Amino acid sequence: MKFQPLAIGAADISDLIHLRLSEPDARELLAGLTPDRVDAALFARIVQVLRETNECPLTIAEPFLDCCGTGGSGIPHFNVSTTVAFILTAGGVKVVKFGNRAITSQSGSFDLLEQLGIPAVVSFHHTRAIFESTGLAFLFAPQCYPALRAFTVLRKTLGVRTIFNFVGPLLHPLNPAYRLMGVSHPKMQSHVARVLSQDQTNRRSLIVCGDKTLDELTPFASNRCFDVSQGVTQELKLSPVNTLRSSHPELRYTVGENLLLFQKMIAGELVNTPEHQFVCFNAGAGFFTAGVTSSIEEGTHLARELLATGRVKTLVTQVTTAYAHHAQ
Repeated sequence: MKFQPLAIGAADISDLIHLRLSEPDARELLAGLTPDRVDAALFARIVQVLRETNECPLTIAEPFLDCCGTGGSGIPHFNVSTTVAFILTAGGVKVVKFGNRAITSQSGSFDLLEQLGIPAVVSFHHTRAIFESTGLAFLFAPQCYPALRAFTVLRKTLGVRTIFNFVGPLLHPLNPAYRLMGVSHPKMQSHVARVLSQDQTNRRSLIVCGDKTLDELTPFASNRCFDVSQGVTQELKLSPVNTLRSSHPELRYTVGENLLLFQKMIAGELVNTPEHQFVCFNAGAGFFTAGVTSSIEEGTHLARELLATGRVKTLVTQVTTAYAHHAQ
């Protein structure tokens, strides 16, 4: 059944997210905001209204990159984008990663970070100091958008995947110049690309969807990508780079398992494993997006070298030490 797009104004969206509607009305409106019923224009309005609730006072003048995914693939897997953030910084890319704890998966970005000793909530003043000393910092979404807490609770109780499942990475409060963003729904991927093509703070973003439902690139299947550079969007198709597997590994990772894998990877012990290939391929895309390398392939080689030589492990130690110091 094909639905007609919804006609909803900014005031209606604001009333919904601030829960100025009765609970039955709010639940009914929210349940109707599904990917098949939201067009690009409505999606852009929703993003704008949500962005206006940002309470993060932090500003960073120099250009940086965010690597973040929407989640929603339904496949519990390794914390790729979090690992990629450390690799990119070790390779000279400034990164401020925006994220949250797990909502639909078993291990979100901050679930792993907290296991590493990096707390979710750090004062914005200390976040700036950590970024200036290490080139990497993390922003916890609920700290930046406290007004959305009650609305988030409503979303979780609804049990229906709405377009709000795909907005998160666009709400980065510091407007990154560069983004490597994974979107697990092809239609929403197109909507995200359109929003960023109209964003004057965006220098270049790579919006990726792997194997039709992954919010990251996969080296084991085809990938659909939108390269959004200063208002111009080009669609790219990336073929599998590993022909030994026909699909992504469907392994169920807990937070503890992800922590162990992360520690082994930065120690250079997981070379050529599926997790290693996922991480290096996505880091390669990050290096390409930030202009450090001229191709994703070149960036992938750089990522492998950074892991093999211990430069990533050194950076992880520097970052965790900085957080430990400023969290005291």
